[in-house]
Amino acid sequence: MNRDDRLIEKAILSRVDRLVNILIELSHTNEHHKGTLLEEAVKVIEEMKPLLLGLVDGQEQHLEPMLRQLISQKLPNGVIMNSFGDLQKDLTRILNLALRHETSEQQNIVDKVEQLHQQQYNQSKTGHPVKKENPKELLEQFLKKTYPDMKIVKGYYIRSLCLDFYLPEKKLGFILVSPQYRNNKVLEHFLKKEEIKLIEVYPADLENSRLLARKMPK
Repeated sequence: MNRDDRLIEKAILSRVDRLVNILIELSHTNEHHKGTLLEEAVKVIEEMKPLLLGLVDGQEQHLEPMLRQLISQKLPNGVIMNSFGDLQKDLTRILNLALRHETSEQQNIVDKVEQLHQQQYNQSKTGHPVKKENPKELLEQFLKKTYPDMKIVKGYYIRSLCLDFYLPEKKLGFILVSPQYRNNKVLEHFLKKEEIKLIEVYPADLENSRLLARKMPK
């Protein structure tokens, strides 16, 4: 291994160590405070991407399995690993966010949500009472700003299962999920049958416009 290869390996492994530390911290953090850590993890992976692509001849489809392998080699195992709760779920969220390319449409979504947050901030600074909105109200505002000309259905039922919001034109379903949420296999089955793409929205997503925008399909 020549000197350049050793430097690349060192740069990759140091970032993997940072990712592992973030993942462990995420596993002990309240969902409402995860946004900053998730964004930090995404930035670390974005720093690693050009280094990793150089190792796989630019084949992006190999990035996720390589990252998972590198991270798993650094993570504690056995009994200690079991104490980290939703670590694997957090890792999947991070990889989904980091390995998508942000389009101009997604940047527009970021801008719109940040405008909404800025309006709320300005209201608080002027001394006007700011209503503490629940997650469903925040998501509804986001969808109306993002898709102003599209029909948005609230409480859309698929058999006996309910989506919080549904956009028929895009066949997009949205559900608000708690930190304790587990995938519903029955819902997944019916969504696949109806060819509906499901977007799971966590509390941390609503507090971070860039994370929320990255969830939107291209």
